[in-house]
Amino acid sequence: MIAFDSLALSRRDPGRERRILEQVGGLMQRRRLLAVVGSVDGLDDRALLARLSEPVCMTEFVRRHQTRLFGLAAAILNDRADAEEVVQDTFLQAFRSADTFRGEAQVSTWLHTICYRQALSRRRRRRHPTVGDEHLLTQPAEHHDTLTSMALAAAVERLPANNREAFMLVDVLGFSRTEAAAIAGIEDNTMRARVARAHMLLADLLDAARDQGDQS
Repeated sequence: MIAFDSLALSRRDPGRERRILEQVGGLMQRRRLLAVVGSVDGLDDRALLARLSEPVCMTEFVRRHQTRLFGLAAAILNDRADAEEVVQDTFLQAFRSADTFRGEAQVSTWLHTICYRQALSRRRRRRHPTVGDEHLLTQPAEHHDTLTSMALAAAVERLPANNREAFMLVDVLGFSRTEAAAIAGIEDNTMRARVARAHMLLADLLDAARDQGDQS
């Protein structure tokens, strides 16, 4: 387990953000799951969020969410270093605003919404939106059917941005359409329509790729 120094989350502490970034950064450098001792693994996300001043609770909170947050950021940015920074920024923003969380959504949805917005903001600054091929390649076989991951990644790259993001949230990262809509800040019906259109476009693109392969 990574040992945390004592951390005061009070906004009066001038070194607070630096310490949080250092500690979260250390966690993100370890890709394996962290073994958290004690009873915190039985706490739900809201309980952990309320006890972030306790290092073991902060560690467990990061452990639970870092992998999926990284998957979302990598899918949007297609850059490991940028994705790592977005996840660190996500946790920092969450820790800053933990006391303002009112429970209108699940903690996981709230956290992924922060990550989604951070990643989109960074992508706009880079001015070349892409999808995470590396993340697609790591998904279970059921997402790929009988197609190669390279063919699927190439087809996803050609989707319009809105449909690409909807596909990544629902089909790759595994959010429900309702959860994905909350993360993207759109209506459920809009998310359903974007996912349906992504599926239709992908089917056409992949059929065309097969036909081209058969002719070559």
